[in-house]
Amino acid sequence: MDTLQERMEFLYSLSEKRFSEVELSVVGKVLRDALGELVATGQAVSMEGVRGAPDWYVFETECWNLFEKIRSFLRQNRQLRGQNELLDVLASIAADRQFGKGRQNLVLMLAEFGKDSYASVIGKLLSDNEVLGHAIKALIRGKIQGYSSDVSEILNQTKIGWIRSAAKKYLSSVGQVA
Repeated sequence: MDTLQERMEFLYSLSEKRFSEVELSVVGKVLRDALGELVATGQAVSMEGVRGAPDWYVFETECWNLFEKIRSFLRQNRQLRGQNELLDVLASIAADRQFGKGRQNLVLMLAEFGKDSYASVIGKLLSDNEVLGHAIKALIRGKIQGYSSDVSEILNQTKIGWIRSAAKKYLSSVGQVA
């Protein structure tokens, strides 16, 4: 796979494949290579932010779409629940700020498929403004405890309604009063 188009076609075809048909190390390498090229070439704005939200760049939109295809692959292959080679790669990408807002759905996927195996990665993302609301939702989805003080601080500092709502829900789920 020499071109970005070939890499993207391979990654988009994952949603049609079974676990036994792919080698996770190859998926991880192809994904990393494709994302690196997307960041390098996709710096134009693809969507203007609504009501003061930041704009989305082409590479962020492409990352988001690509991660949805990977979500389909993970959904179809139950043996990929918990910590595994593919989710390890996804966790490292989620922690990499160069991928911007395109990581939002990826953060949720770590909790959905990795449960608490990736709790520390999700916890660190509470300090990343581009994905912190999704990190709070991931804590809820994965039933991950231990981040009450971080989430309380976010609740006290943010004015963004959906993030405040998620923070209150998380605090309630761990027995804290918001």
